[in-house]
Amino acid sequence: MNDGTFNHISFLLLSLSVVILLSGCSSKGDASSSKDGASEWQILIHVIVPATIPYIFTGIRLAMGTSYMAIIGAEMIASNEGVGYLIWNSRLFFRIDCIFVGLFCLGFMGFFTDRLFGWFGKKVLYRYGVVSVAARRR
Repeated sequence: MNDGTFNHISFLLLSLSVVILLSGCSSKGDASSSKDGASEWQILIHVIVPATIPYIFTGIRLAMGTSYMAIIGAEMIASNEGVGYLIWNSRLFFRIDCIFVGLFCLGFMGFFTDRLFGWFGKKVLYRYGVVSVAARRR
């Protein structure tokens, strides 16, 4: 597996979330905007893009988790360095302590990445409705 495969996996999840959005999207905003005299470009910028941002952001968060799984799997199979290699090599030599260190590093990286994306969504993308109701109460 090369880096292109990871990109394809991430792009698939991201595009799937946008397709789900567009299949359930009603044209009420488009119709009301066009009645108000908005051009197609203004409808795209002010109606369609803000409606897609929460779904795109969710797709990015899901794709990040899938990318971590794919990268670790590739490191276990065909690499000489990395956390996946550490876990795989430690398994071969019965180094349980190194396996747990690798698992802890994986958990920390995933947790930190998810929190970083959550913080970004809360601070930057709040106006588009990216953050859940529970996070708004904090």
